[in-house]
Amino acid sequence: AVKKIEDRGNIIDVCKRAPIRASVVGISNNQKLLSDTPHKEFLDLALIPYFDMGDASVRISYGVMEAMGYTERRVLSAMENSLLFDRMVLKKVNDILGESGILQKDNGVKKDGLSDLLVLTNERYMQGASLLTRGEAMELTAERLQSDFLIIPSSTNELIIMADNGDFSPEELLLLKKSIDEIQVEKKIRLPKSIYRYSTHEKKIEICASDQERLIGLSLNMEKRERKKQL
Repeated sequence: AVKKIEDRGNIIDVCKRAPIRASVVGISNNQKLLSDTPHKEFLDLALIPYFDMGDASVRISYGVMEAMGYTERRVLSAMENSLLFDRMVLKKVNDILGESGILQKDNGVKKDGLSDLLVLTNERYMQGASLLTRGEAMELTAERLQSDFLIIPSSTNELIIMADNGDFSPEELLLLKKSIDEIQVEKKIRLPKSIYRYSTHEKKIEICASDQERLIGLSLNMEKRERKKQL
């Protein structure tokens, strides 16, 4: 945060020329930050605005907003509009996971099915997890997979996507999330230990598993999982 923006020379002019974009953080572990930042809540996450200056960024706290002469409505509107112009990138994740050691490491993660995982981010590969809140990005992902799908928040920069075919239990998904965090993601850009599910029929995202409340609302397709066991 920029608390003393007046002491930073021409930073106000620089910020005024910079686009406002969205970043995503967990609500439960960012209460102090959110009390000082305009934001929009989404499930157990919050979108927060920042000035994107290419190789640097400035979080838009209430203090920064006041110094800029901006209203909260203006800032949040610009933040949400930026998501509409963020081009999504959806690609295979198996090579990335392999290089990071998740596929090879004996960490208790079931390896079957991991090669079909996808990464969803934006073309800037920065703050791509905010696409979770963009309905069009979720619909396009569903079209690609031709099914409901699960979302593992890898970091603030990207999401891990997998078809909801019943191959993994909620416990296994949370273990996968934990392994990704420990091996691949810096602590400062980690997101909550939650798993999300997108329903193609309802066009809606919900939390289907969480480490904070073990297995909230367990809406994974467990019937498919049970049928597979019986075959």
